[in-house]
Amino acid sequence: MKIRNGFVSNSSSSSYLIAFNKGDGHTVTDAFSNNDSYDGTYIEALGYKEVVKELRIIYGLYDNNSGHSDMTWLASFYNMVSKIAKQLNSNKDVALVQVSHHDEDANDKIGTLVVIENFGG
Repeated sequence: MKIRNGFVSNSSSSSYLIAFNKGDGHTVTDAFSNNDSYDGTYIEALGYKEVVKELRIIYGLYDNNSGHSDMTWLASFYNMVSKIAKQLNSNKDVALVQVSHHDEDANDKIGTLVVIENFGG
């Protein structure tokens, strides 16, 4: 799994927080990983525990000695966790994926999923 610091926002890819039916993680894995044709398409985190852990890192909340002093970062983190909890209550799970704009198959797949958040690109 590739690691990044902060949300990627450029002209070649977008990050998405997506929801899918519990038990369908293999479908997400098939759609967004092992794609040698498009280096910008991959899974950053799969499953709510991994996603929340990744969001904590992205928002700078991974330990007591670091993080952002601006409370909007904390509010944004909790807003994302609230959106994830809503999906979990609907028998869904979540993933954080990075999709190359050139990867038509992955972009088509995004269109069939519940997109909780699009982090741009």
